[in-house]
Amino acid sequence: MVGVLALGVAVPVAAQDVPRQLSIEDAIRIARENNPAFRKSLNDVDVEDMSVRNRWAAFLPSVSGSVGFGGSYSERLTAEDEFGQPLERQERLISETSSARQSLNLSMNLFDGGQSIANLRAARASRDATFARIETEGHRLDADVQRDYFAVTRAESLILLEQRLLAARKEELDRTRRLLNLASSKYVDVLSAEVNVADAERALDDARAAAEKARLALLERLGVAGGADFVLSTDPPEIFDPAQLDTDALVRQAVEANPIIRAAEAQLFAQSRQLSAARGGRLPTLSLSAGLERGISGAGYGQLGNFNPDANRGISFSFGINIPLFNRFSTSLDITRASAAEADAREEVRAQKLAIERGVRSALIDLGNAYRGVQMAQRKVDLSREQLAAAEEEYRLGAMTFINLQQIINSAAAAERQLIDARFNFVNNLIMLEQQVGSNLER
Repeated sequence: MVGVLALGVAVPVAAQDVPRQLSIEDAIRIARENNPAFRKSLNDVDVEDMSVRNRWAAFLPSVSGSVGFGGSYSERLTAEDEFGQPLERQERLISETSSARQSLNLSMNLFDGGQSIANLRAARASRDATFARIETEGHRLDADVQRDYFAVTRAESLILLEQRLLAARKEELDRTRRLLNLASSKYVDVLSAEVNVADAERALDDARAAAEKARLALLERLGVAGGADFVLSTDPPEIFDPAQLDTDALVRQAVEANPIIRAAEAQLFAQSRQLSAARGGRLPTLSLSAGLERGISGAGYGQLGNFNPDANRGISFSFGINIPLFNRFSTSLDITRASAAEADAREEVRAQKLAIERGVRSALIDLGNAYRGVQMAQRKVDLSREQLAAAEEEYRLGAMTFINLQQIINSAAAAERQLIDARFNFVNNLIMLEQQVGSNLER
């Protein structure tokens, strides 16, 4: 089976881009490029990348700038003489002023108790978990595509079977008519044979309709609209005895390779870094800030819109140490929450390993049962064919009624259908096992 993680920019696929000879590899590639649900999961990558970049920015200074203009207008009826005493005037004293100011400020944390580096590592681990979850979605999509792909194969196999059965029913009708002419059968047998032909034609129509719907389901899984004309070129996997598989080795392989566990382990590491960041809240922090400022003011409104106020200049800087003595237990609460989240993540890893082990062992049991089902179905088909051949000979010799012959024919047809179902049940269980393991099986 195919399970390759495809990341990057998704390119929509049109119906005409589906190859005429569609292999399982082509189907998986198209689905990974075009399946809406999988494409939605890829969008999380950009968010995680930006989250890591945001955590990196904690090591860089914060820079801000400002530009401001101001003005004032006032009127007074009093003034002051040279001795500072109020002096009434008959005319109004009008004052108009304006100013321009620009500043550039920089601030930076020199030490924050290791919180920044812990948050950066947590963001990286969260991104790794996202990649693992996307890989899990990719494996799930691959398995679904394979099921839909071989569902089409199964439907087409049933069409071939129904075509053979219809041809056999028509031969029975011709043979019954000849026997009627020879007075070796009854007219009711001819009518019964005609009814059987009609039933076989209806069964063929149903099989064709089911195949068409299976093809539509596959195209939907691929994310292709408008229909497409294609021929499946990949044969179903060979039937094999799963007893040859090493159960313990498969469990170990699943625990090591399954992306579900890698995602859980990455999330555990992220939570442990979050705990370190929370504990860093108890340590002192060192910060540095600096600023540049220049401005100008004067009478009138001439300074409004002045982008070069170079008259007055100033520089300021500060260095501070913040010691958290008591913050109403908020740091203790953060540490307790982070510690509980880490413990939950640790248990989640253990739970996922247990679930994967159970899934692998259960899938192996189902695969073994499906293999025995194929063997029994094949044996039943072989016996039914032998029984049908003997019954047809007895009917030709007049030792069996037409109704009894039809019962044996129907039983043989049912056995053929059951064999097809058993084979594709084995294929679906094999796909499930490989999905649990997280990689292809080497047989």
